[in-house]
Amino acid sequence: MIDFDEFGPEKILNVYDPKSGTRGVVVIDSTALGPGKGGIRMTPSVNTGEVAKLARTMTWKNALAGLPFGGAKSGIIADDKKISGKKK
Repeated sequence: MIDFDEFGPEKILNVYDPKSGTRGVVVIDSTALGPGKGGIRMTPSVNTGEVAKLARTMTWKNALAGLPFGGAKSGIIADDKKISGKKK
């Protein structure tokens, strides 16, 4: 479950690529200090709740470091050990 509060998340996007069969999620937690900055987590068990928590962590990490960025994170639901480098 995702907790919404005055900080965010601002936007949650669930994405699907039918050609590769890959699913993913993008969470933009906050853009109050600038564009959302985060990264990508690729595991077969990643879910929207986990990505939302990681995006919130990036919001606070960037703010506390004095960086002009908000927080965001994305997740790709795939087993990176079982797919080829070309498919990645």
